[in-house]
Formats: sequence, structure tokens, C-alpha cells
Amino acid sequence: MSEPRKTVLLVDDEPRVLSGLRRRLMTDFDLITAERGREALEIVKHDPSIAVVVADMQMPEMNGIELLKQLKELRPEIRRLMLTGNSDQETAVAAINEGEVLRFMRKPCDADELKSAIHQALDDYAFIVDTNEPKEDKPQASAGDKARDAFLSVMNEELKTPLNHIIGFSQLLETATDAADAPDNLRHIRDSGQRMLVLIDRMLEFARLASEEPDTEGAHLTDLVAIANDEVGRARRGAQQKRVTISVEAHRRRAHALAKESEVRLALRELINNAVKFNSVDGHVSVIVRTEPKAVMVLVADTGCGVSEQIAKGAGEPFFVGDDGLTRRHDGVGLGLALVATVAKLNRARFLIQSRNSGGAAAVLSFRRPVSQTNEADEDVQRVSGAA
Repeated sequence: MSEPRKTVLLVDDEPRVLSGLRRRLMTDFDLITAERGREALEIVKHDPSIAVVVADMQMPEMNGIELLKQLKELRPEIRRLMLTGNSDQETAVAAINEGEVLRFMRKPCDADELKSAIHQALDDYAFIVDTNEPKEDKPQASAGDKARDAFLSVMNEELKTPLNHIIGFSQLLETATDAADAPDNLRHIRDSGQRMLVLIDRMLEFARLASEEPDTEGAHLTDLVAIANDEVGRARRGAQQKRVTISVEAHRRRAHALAKESEVRLALRELINNAVKFNSVDGHVSVIVRTEPKAVMVLVADTGCGVSEQIAKGAGEPFFVGDDGLTRRHDGVGLGLALVATVAKLNRARFLIQSRNSGGAAAVLSFRRPVSQTNEADEDVQRVSGAA
């Protein structure tokens, strides 16, 4: 079977520019052209062969950034390039951040440079599609193969995006004529580098936890009320930026469980951050610690749009990123809930996540309680609450 055709869509409102681009590129690529953003979107909707879109910035009705943003929602696997005669700093920032362009190039662009960028974009597209679409003539992939393919697919997107930011803003610094732009460019480079560092740290943490053995001796005793209060305190600043409030409630001063403190902290941090991340603006996150005779349960609930059955079922798998639309609009490598599930397994706890009838999603971690626990401080009834 021959390889499916991969097409490059050129979008520019100037017919003369489109004609010149076609002459320079037609020997290397299959090309389609459009003179308007909405025309380009209609082409993409009906032509599955479109792999790369090269868009001009200044176009009537819909500029290049608006087009690329809608393309990202419509077909996230399509690679996006931008050509523009506008060297404005805000244009570059918006193209990189909002349109998530692979390359940002100024007109007039060298033909060889443009060809090289398109070839790179086609390679990236082929990698993503090949990783996500199993071939019919291949034997069924093993669990290890699936995990590897999921890892490679997510890393290609989540690590290469901040790398492209670092490279793009570095190039802007090299060619900047206005020294006043330098602080903004440096800030974007720093933020992209920090994002990569966080991703790598989380992957290493997951690899470490996945290699450990479950706690069969129950040697660790951890106060879940103290941890819940600490982690809610950590999350308040980010929640306030999104206008999300957080409350924490417990009916006892302490609630000791058989679990390792560092791992419980990691799990609650992931759940709280997820509840804020996927919540609605002006939404609320509730963290409740409940003590039962044989267990201590922690509920983390939000007022967002809930989770699909697919996400609830597969969320504990590493590098699982749901395709329900909401998850696609947020960064992430699909490790958060997998980390929580791994912590639960290591500490012989139970983990469940599902949508609530009243709206939003609820995640529950249920840890074992020591049978001999008779500490009076554990038994004192006290409600601890607050909202950001």
C-alpha cells in the first residue's frame, strides 16, 4: 500500500505572493492554496491529506494567528508555520504562544530555509500520525509497546513546544532592533525552560515510583489533615489567578493513615492542581478529609464539566491524554493521574475518579487506618475550612 499523500496548504491574501510560493515549492511538495482564513479552514475540514499549513499574518476577516488557533482546535496534528512582513514583538509572541507555530519566519523568506522548515514540519506530522495510528498489518502491540508509543507521542508535542519557544525567542533576541523587547523575550525563554524542567522532573518521579514495591508492612503513619491543609495552601495562588476558590474541610484535628507522607503529598498535589486546571472560571474546589473506622478518605471535587467515561477508565495509565476536547486545550503529558494511581498502589490505597451528578469531577483516595489508632487528638472533632 502506497504512503498516504501529505499536502501543504499555503494561505495568503495576495495572489502574487501565493504564485511565487508555488513556483518555489511545487517541485518539493504537493500544494494547495487559499486566499482567506475561512477558505483555509473549509479546505482542512474536507481534506484529510493536509499535513502542514503555512499562513500569512496580515489577512482580512481572519488574521494568521486566529487561523492557526482554530486549526489547532480542529486538527491538532497539523504542523503550523507563519510567514509575515510584520516584525512586531506582540505578533511573534502571539504566534508562538496562541497559534503554537512550529516556525515563525519573516518575509521575504529564503526559499531553502522555507523548504527546510516544511520538511521538518512534515517529519513531525508523520511521527505524530504514525505513533497515534496503529497499522493494520502489524501484530497487536504489547502493553509495553503502547506505553512507549504513548510516551513518544506526548513527548514529541510537550517537549518540542517549549523548545521551539526557546529557539524562536532566542532568534528574536539575535535580530531585535528594539532593546526594550529583550526582557520579554528573556522571560518567555525562562518560562519555556522552567516548563521543560517541570515535565522532566515529573517523568523522573513517575519512573522512580513505578520501580518501587508496594508497602506491605504499613510502617509509615501520615496525618492526612495536615497534608491537605498544606497542599491547599500551596495551590491558592494559582487558583486565585484563575478565579477558582478552594476550601478544605476535616472533622478531626488529625487523621492518621498507613501511607508514606512524601507520596501522599505528591498525590494530593496532583489532584488539587488538576481540579484547578480543569475547572471553570469562578469555579470551586472542595477538599474533604473523612475518617471511618478502617479508612481515611480524601475527596477532591471541582465544579468543572466533569470527566468522560473514557478518561475515568484510562486516567491511571501513564501518558494517557483524553481526547474529549477539554484535555486537548490544556498542556500536559498524561502523568498526573497515573502518579496518583501509582501512589495508591504503593500504599495499598484505593483511587477512584468520576463525574458527579451535581456537575464537575470528584476524585477519592481511600487509605488504610491503623487498627490500633486510639490517639485522642485523632478523635477530636474540629472542622478546618477556608476558601481562596
